[in-house]
Amino acid sequence: MEFWWSSCVMSEESVAFLDRDDGGMSSGRLLFPADELIRVTDFSSMTVYREGRDYMLSNDRRTILLTKDTRIQSMDLGEQSPVVAGCQWAYDKGGKILPFGEGLFYPYQSLFTYRHSGWDLPVPVARGAKNTENLGNDTIQLTVFGDSISCGEASTLNRGLSPHRPPWPEQVRAALSQKYKVPVELRNISRGGMTSGWAADNAPGLLHGRSDITILAWGMNDASERVEPKDYGSHMELLVHHVQAINPHGLCVLVATSTSNPAWKYSAPDYYESYLAVLSQLAGVGVLVVDVTSLWDAVVSRKSYYDLTGNGLNHPNDYGHNLYGQMVINAILNKSPKHDHN
Repeated sequence: MEFWWSSCVMSEESVAFLDRDDGGMSSGRLLFPADELIRVTDFSSMTVYREGRDYMLSNDRRTILLTKDTRIQSMDLGEQSPVVAGCQWAYDKGGKILPFGEGLFYPYQSLFTYRHSGWDLPVPVARGAKNTENLGNDTIQLTVFGDSISCGEASTLNRGLSPHRPPWPEQVRAALSQKYKVPVELRNISRGGMTSGWAADNAPGLLHGRSDITILAWGMNDASERVEPKDYGSHMELLVHHVQAINPHGLCVLVATSTSNPAWKYSAPDYYESYLAVLSQLAGVGVLVVDVTSLWDAVVSRKSYYDLTGNGLNHPNDYGHNLYGQMVINAILNKSPKHDHN
């Protein structure tokens, strides 16, 4: 598998085009300056867009402008727009309607495959130390226990939309099977809307039996409900202890959550960072911590949250699920993660 940070080709980067209040040309942003645009399509990968016909690449090689006669749909976030008319009820921090709906944003997200000069964001490195020497001798038992993001919400596969891209847990399963050349049985017991406290309370009844790799991915709902970091840390520590008690030779992977739409009234930036710090304290032999939080924020700082969202608030689209998948796969397969007992 070729990771984003080891390649000069970005494949199917999602770009949402937002209408401008002044009536100017709608635009979107790439993560890196494009040396060459290889392929541009709609979210389904079926309709191919043409430079000059549908869009123009600006002088900075990152900003994409839509032409007057473009076939690419742009998104109006005004309260009278069709997007808002078709959304569910959600509010920004000022009390205005914020568009929200599973799969609502895919028609406004185009996919850009392009060549660039190289990755200039931090290269993801997991904290902890692996104990995966025995993987590949038999069927691998993979368990995923997290919230609705881990359920795969908003991925095109789960929404029944083309191109039916799998959510991140299925990406991890496929990568492990390809790497170790054995069947990988995925048991996904994730539950939407729940927090780490619910997970800790229900772990004895849900986490049982053999699991060679157990992935715990909690935090989005905790932050929205303002669960204190110390309580979140206690819950996650209980989960780790439970996993290690029933599978002492298995690998436990802790995933620090992506962040939500910063405009959303329930977004909690300070909590995401605090949860990452708490998880980092749990890293050790047999316990890896995957920092999705920092890379997600770094990507959003260069683009738009609407480039990565599948529901407008807190669920990734296919591109966001790819970010998750790449980071978790890298943590498990990388030969030398950062060993940090602190």
